[in-house]
Amino acid sequence: MKLSAKQRGNKPLVVRGVIAGLIAACLAFLLYLPGWLDGWEAKTWDWRVLAMSKPSQETENVRLILLDQASLDWARTENGLFWPWPREVFIPIVQFCERVGVKTLAFHAPLTESSDYGNEDDSALAREMHKVPVTVPIVLNISGNGIDAWPDHVPSQSLYIEGLDDWLIDSSLPAYTHAVFPVDAYLGSIDVLSGIRSSSDNDDVHRRVSFIERFDERVIPSLGLGTYLAAEPNVGMEIAKGKLTVNEKEIPINKAGEALLNFRGPSGTHPAYSASSIIQNELRMQAGLKATIENLDGFKDSYVLFSFSAPGLLDYQATPFSAAYPTVELYATMVDNLLADDFISITPLWVFAVLLLLVTVAMGISFLQSSGVIRITVVCAVFLLLPIILCLVAYRLSFWFPLVPMEAGVVMTFVSLGLVNYVAQGREKRLLGNTFGRHLGSGAIESIAFNPGSLNLAGERRKITVFYSSLEGFNRLSETLEPEALADLLNRYLTAMTEIIHEEGGTLDRYDGEQIIAFWNAPLDQPDHAARCVRAAIRCRGRLEELNLELRRITDSNLEMRIGINTGEAVVGLMGSMMRSDYTAVGEAVDTAFRVAKMNGEFGARILVSQTTMFELAGAFPAREIATVARPGGKDPLVLYEPFHPTEMDEGKRMLIKNFSEALHSFQSGKFPQAAEKFSTLAAMDPVADVYLRKSRELMETPVEQWGGVWNFKNMQD
Repeated sequence: MKLSAKQRGNKPLVVRGVIAGLIAACLAFLLYLPGWLDGWEAKTWDWRVLAMSKPSQETENVRLILLDQASLDWARTENGLFWPWPREVFIPIVQFCERVGVKTLAFHAPLTESSDYGNEDDSALAREMHKVPVTVPIVLNISGNGIDAWPDHVPSQSLYIEGLDDWLIDSSLPAYTHAVFPVDAYLGSIDVLSGIRSSSDNDDVHRRVSFIERFDERVIPSLGLGTYLAAEPNVGMEIAKGKLTVNEKEIPINKAGEALLNFRGPSGTHPAYSASSIIQNELRMQAGLKATIENLDGFKDSYVLFSFSAPGLLDYQATPFSAAYPTVELYATMVDNLLADDFISITPLWVFAVLLLLVTVAMGISFLQSSGVIRITVVCAVFLLLPIILCLVAYRLSFWFPLVPMEAGVVMTFVSLGLVNYVAQGREKRLLGNTFGRHLGSGAIESIAFNPGSLNLAGERRKITVFYSSLEGFNRLSETLEPEALADLLNRYLTAMTEIIHEEGGTLDRYDGEQIIAFWNAPLDQPDHAARCVRAAIRCRGRLEELNLELRRITDSNLEMRIGINTGEAVVGLMGSMMRSDYTAVGEAVDTAFRVAKMNGEFGARILVSQTTMFELAGAFPAREIATVARPGGKDPLVLYEPFHPTEMDEGKRMLIKNFSEALHSFQSGKFPQAAEKFSTLAAMDPVADVYLRKSRELMETPVEQWGGVWNFKNMQD
């Protein structure tokens, strides 16, 4: 299958875009792998959590009982109790949990110190704890506080997790050297002993929670997992690289056994109750009175965690939501995630790499194939927003998709595009310079190098405006001047005229002696090609007047320039032999421009344009009609016009054009006496009017039988 010219032109852009995208993707990936972007990425994750976290269908099933300041005030005011309370005060909380049918009660508050009110106080609470599945923490540390071995009198509670031994080989699960256990009175009443470990990232923000802890060659559950296991003691568990399976729920974990939390919202998202409220409601119900807590049925089969929230007792950590987020709510969220089975997974590295490559390559191609400020701005905006959209969609699917590395890839695509363009355009500029160095100006070559798809070197038919100029009396000069002087004159003249043609975006076709052939609207599209050409012609005429002052030392007379301009279709492209070719234009449009240029000599004009060029100008330049002349081969006559620069149009020029047009109308209507009379008043100041005066008198003396107002010149027939 053959590619179209446009497709062939776009191939370099596609290749360049792919290369730029590959470079950007590799650089972004290399920054991402060592973790150099992790700090910024963590902050963007926190923004996602703040913007998109929401409760799950299990959030209402995880509840908190908090010993808050209101509880301390109630105990002191109503009962004369100061902190620490007798343990028997907590008995109504356990009884309430039994009454409403909770699945489990987890104590985030450790019971590692005996009651100040005696052993019986601890024993009384322990007896009640038998009635509800209970989880109590062990305080683990590496500071030397506590004992360094599992006590013989404490029931062995190492978790059985299939695959644990193999997983531990490559894990980074910390091994704690010391532990403080609950008071002996409670050991027989505790269903699950749990560990508590702070799992913060490098910026000390808690986004993860640990599932298992290690002490004295034993692996025990963390408080969140222990809360779940107290209600589901016989679940099967299996661990492997990257995942922990609990009751057929696959939880993504890292080498330290930590999972990324799917936060449900700020502190207070899970239903929370004051400890004093729970105690009072239980005492009311024991007395046969109505409870003041609404919807007690909501507690049935719920997971309840007890902790402190009063100032001075509050245990808190930094999280995406707050620098002081209650630690117990981290474990509540962990239980919530376990029930909902929606912990956050890290996007697989290969998936991220593929998407990064696709985005950067697509951006590279799209950017290079866009033109105009608006399109380029849209492309940039789309590809800067695309990573944000991807990461938000991923969040909804419970994935952490790296945002900063992806945005870094997009930004680096800009940089790599500049690098690739610099190298490629340098090479293309050299190639284009060799091919178009004398045809085009530097601005046009740079434009083609930036967008090679705009160039078609193969022959193509295009509408162009052709510029054809010659110097009046050049043959005489070439015979009278010394070769060195003639060469100097030509070099000065052609250089000055070519500079103007290039400045106006024209393509120099060739020199033929002193003659200059140029055209517009190829190889680059130029909607205003006719206006550019006419403006160049007027500028060339003005520049020649300045140049004549310098050339007087070479020739004793002023140089006069005759310019013909025509617009029409021609074939443009590289043409020539295998040894040498030039970018040129051929066709009737070029031939007609040559014939129009000749007509300047017949009418004493300097610049003439055809009616097709006048149509393209659409009033951009004021002009007067000069003549209608016959063309060879019986083709339709050619109407010629003389253009003027708008700055030339003073009152005298306007009157001249008006009077000339009236005289021309009389001439073309065959009213030669009236035409001669009108032209006679203009002939002294207008060479064209003088030509018409002589022609009018000639036709008065030698009438033409069928006069149609069309001049027939031999120059036009050659």
